[in-house]
Amino acid sequence: MQENSRCAIKSIYVIGITIAYKESVHHCLLIGIAYAYMIKLPAAYGLYASIFPSFFYMFFGTSRHASIGGFAIITVMTVQAIRDAEGKYSEELALLHSNSTTFLELSEDNDSLQQLRCAFAIGLTLCVGAAQLLMAVLQMDFLTAYLSDQLVTGFSLGAAVHVIATQMKDLVDLTGLPRRSGTGKIFLKIYDFFANLYRANWYAGVTSLVGGVALMLGKWIVGVLINKYFHRSFPVPFELLLVIFATLFSTVLKLHTEHDVRVVGTIPTGLPSPSLPPFGIISYVWKDSISMAIVIVAVHVSVAKILANKHRYHVDNKQELYALGISNILASFFPVFPVSCGLGRAFICSEIGSKTQLKTIFSCAFLIVVILFVGPYLYNLPMCILATIVVLVLKAVFIKIAEVPHLWRCSKIDCIILVFSCFVTIVFNVVLGLIISVVFTLITIPIRYQFSPFDFEYSIYVEAESYHRVEDNLNVFVFRLNGPVLYMNAHSIRARAIKKFAEWKAETRRTNFSYREQQSLVGATVKVAPGAAIKKEVSNGSTLLVVIDFSAVPFIDICAAESIRKLINDLTADGVEVSLANVSDELNERLYRFGIIQDVDSRLGESVAQVVKHLNSKRKILDVHFENVIGLIVNDENSWFL
Repeated sequence: MQENSRCAIKSIYVIGITIAYKESVHHCLLIGIAYAYMIKLPAAYGLYASIFPSFFYMFFGTSRHASIGGFAIITVMTVQAIRDAEGKYSEELALLHSNSTTFLELSEDNDSLQQLRCAFAIGLTLCVGAAQLLMAVLQMDFLTAYLSDQLVTGFSLGAAVHVIATQMKDLVDLTGLPRRSGTGKIFLKIYDFFANLYRANWYAGVTSLVGGVALMLGKWIVGVLINKYFHRSFPVPFELLLVIFATLFSTVLKLHTEHDVRVVGTIPTGLPSPSLPPFGIISYVWKDSISMAIVIVAVHVSVAKILANKHRYHVDNKQELYALGISNILASFFPVFPVSCGLGRAFICSEIGSKTQLKTIFSCAFLIVVILFVGPYLYNLPMCILATIVVLVLKAVFIKIAEVPHLWRCSKIDCIILVFSCFVTIVFNVVLGLIISVVFTLITIPIRYQFSPFDFEYSIYVEAESYHRVEDNLNVFVFRLNGPVLYMNAHSIRARAIKKFAEWKAETRRTNFSYREQQSLVGATVKVAPGAAIKKEVSNGSTLLVVIDFSAVPFIDICAAESIRKLINDLTADGVEVSLANVSDELNERLYRFGIIQDVDSRLGESVAQVVKHLNSKRKILDVHFENVIGLIVNDENSWFL
C-alpha cells in the first residue's frame, strides 16, 4: 500500500515536470510573449497572462485537462478591440484638444499610447470575466450550442488568416504601414505589405526564413524520425532550441544595434503587485468583450467536453462559466490580457497523462523561474522569430482545410457554413464575422426543416387463411415524417406526399397483385401538381391504406396541422383509409386540439405494424404474416440538405 502511494506520488511529480516542460516552454513562454507582441504589449504581459488566469482556474474549474493561456483567435479579437478603443479615445481626444492642453497626442512612439493599450487590455479582461460571470448567473451556457463545430472551424480559419496578415510585416520588420479599417481591410494590409516590401529589413527577413525552415524540418521531419526510432513520443524542444540559437546569433551578430532588428527587450524580473483594474476605460471595450466572452466559452466548453468524454469524467458547463468569469476578473488585478483554453495545451496534457489541475502548479512555478532568472537573457531574442513561431503554430488550424471535401460529401449545408464563416471573417473583422456567421447558421435551421427528407415506404401486406388461397390484399403507403412539421415545410410535405402517393397508386393500378407472383414494385411514375386531388383509381380486390408515421415528429404547429388535415381530406375523398401511427402523448393532445384526431383513426403510441394489424382485424382477416411484407424506401431528392 505504501509502495503504491510512493509510485503514485512519483508519477504525479514526473507528469508535472513533463507538463511544465512541454506546456510552459512552448505554449506559455514563447507563445505568450509572441501574443503579447501581437497586441503591442510588453513581453511580460504574455508571461503574466499564462500564470494568473490558469492559477485561479485551478480552484474553480471542473475540467482536468483544460489549460488556460494565450489563444490565437482571442488574441486577434483583442487586437481588434484595442484598436477600436484607441479610435474612440482618439476621437474624444481630438474633440477636447481644442479646449484643453492636458491631453497628449497619441502616436506609435508615444509612451502614453503604450500605457493606454495596457489599460485597455486589462479592462478588456475585466469585462470578459464579468460577461462570463453574468452568463453563469443567468444560466446562459446554452448560447454555446449556437456555435456549431463547422462555424467555429470556419471562424478559426478566417481568424488565422488575419493573424498571418498581421504577422507578415513583423516577419521582415516592416514598419510605418498605414492603419486600415473597415470591410476588406485585410486585402489592403496585404497590398500595403507588398507595396512597401522594398523597405523591409532583410536581416530580419533572412532570420525569419532560416528560423522557419529549421523549425519545420525539426518538428515535421526530425521529430517524426526520432519518435519512430524510440517507438514513443519523445518531446524534443525545437521551439526552445530555435529561441536559444536565435538569441545567441542575435547577440553575436549585434542584429539589434547594428542592423536595426527589433528584439524582445527588457523582461521585468519579479512578479507584479495586484492593483485595481482601470474602471474608467470600461465604456471603450465592453461591447467587444461580449463577443469575446462567448467565443472563449464556446472554445473552452468544446475542448473540455471532448477530453472529458475521452477520459470518462463529467464537466459542469455552468461551473465552467463561473470558473472562467472568476479567473478573468481576478486576473484583471494584474498586467494581463484576455485568454482562453488552448487546444494544443489541453491535448498535450491529455496525451502526457495529466489527471488533475495540479499540473498548473508546476507550469506556474516554471514560468516564475523564467521571470525571475531567465528573462534578462531573452533581451536579444529577435521579434521576427516570435512571429515565425506564431505563424507555424497555425498549422493545426489550416490542416482542417483538408476536411472540407469530406464534409461536402457528408453534409453540404454544414460545409457551406464552414466556408461562409471563413469568408465573412476574412472580409470583415473577427467580431463582425462571428456575428454574421451565427446569424447565417440560424437561418439554415429553417432551411433544413423546410427541405428535410421524408421517407415513403411502399408495402403490400398480404393476409390469408392459408398460403394457397388469398382472401384480401391490404396495400399500405407509409409516409414517415422525419422532423418537426412547421409552417415553413408544411406545403412541401403535402405536395411531395401527394406526388409520391400518385406514383405508387399508378403502379398498383397497373399490377395484378397475388401472393405467389408479387416480387417488386417497379414501373412508371405519374406526376401530380402540388395540391391536386387524387382521383379514385384502385385495383379490384385491394384496399389502399395511408399510414402517417409521427415517430420522428417532436412538434407540429397549427399551420402545419391544417396542411396535414388538407392532405388527409384529399386522401379520404379518394376513398383511401388514413391512419396515424407512433403518436406521442403530447403530440396526440396537440392534434386533438387542432381537430385532426377526430377526423382520422389514431391509435396512441402504436407502431405502423400495430396500426395495420388493427385495421386487418376490423376486416376479419384471420392471420397477419408481417414477414411477407415487400417494401421499397424512397428518399426525396432534397435529402442532401441533411
